[in-house]
Amino acid sequence: KVKSSPGYKYWATKHNLSTMADTINQVRNEGFKTREQLEKAIHEKATEVQNLLTENKEIEKLIEAKKQIMENRYTIEQYKEIHKYAKAHPEDKAFINEYSPQLMLYKKAVAESFQDSNVLPTTKQIYEDLEKLHTKKESLIEKLNQSRQEQDRLYQYKKNYDNYLGKEVER
Repeated sequence: KVKSSPGYKYWATKHNLSTMADTINQVRNEGFKTREQLEKAIHEKATEVQNLLTENKEIEKLIEAKKQIMENRYTIEQYKEIHKYAKAHPEDKAFINEYSPQLMLYKKAVAESFQDSNVLPTTKQIYEDLEKLHTKKESLIEKLNQSRQEQDRLYQYKKNYDNYLGKEVER
């Protein structure tokens, strides 16, 4: 009943015209002269967001690899003496049976750590690398958030453009 009243129709028309004019002004202020330019900008922004997400995943993989190196380093240091004793006394079967889980962890950690290089990085070096990666990830997330906000703003322009110029909005 309210929607059919003349006052509501007047208000809705005025509101829609105002929103349409604001949207067109904002789109023009952004430098877009056609709808195609706006859609191209949306597509470029979506590609940028996707690239940032991919780069973020790569950094997360590097962080996990550094954490694994740190864990391997800790395991090697923790079970080094057990390994030395087992290597020096291979005839001591009781010792080897008792400490076989630790020896297996040690051997696995050594194999993983020295797979790529012959040098085990220092704890300080690993922490520095992790700090750099975390800093890079934080700046990347900041860029990602800015790009997403920009993308959302462009989508809103497109949605308003479609609404007020007679096109159907996809739902």
